[in-house]
Amino acid sequence: MVKTILFLCFVALVICSHVAFAFDSAPLQDICVADFKSSARTNGLACKKPESVKAKDFFFRVGLVHFQHNVGHGNAVAIGAWNTQYPGLITTASNVFKSNPPIADEVLAKAFQVDQSIVDFIKSKV
Repeated sequence: MVKTILFLCFVALVICSHVAFAFDSAPLQDICVADFKSSARTNGLACKKPESVKAKDFFFRVGLVHFQHNVGHGNAVAIGAWNTQYPGLITTASNVFKSNPPIADEVLAKAFQVDQSIVDFIKSKV
């Protein structure tokens, strides 16, 4: 009986230590600060050289809402995955309906499968 209890304690210790040693295997280390003066455009703005980046170049926005709009004529499939070291609370209503720059009303209507009048009503209440 004592051997069984010791074995179960050992198993519990192994399981708990596995959770305790868990960490983010891909910590955020790279930086890309947009270079608004560069004329290069690949997929958005070019990055500044790391040695020219200053502390004032950084601003931290937690919980950014991402969206995609299918501009084609057929159905589309999207698989989304996010990895963050600092998850936080995201208030979807204000991030979606009061975003700056705004998400197009027709995109919101299609995404939530409602009429344009419903989108306008929600925007007036948020």
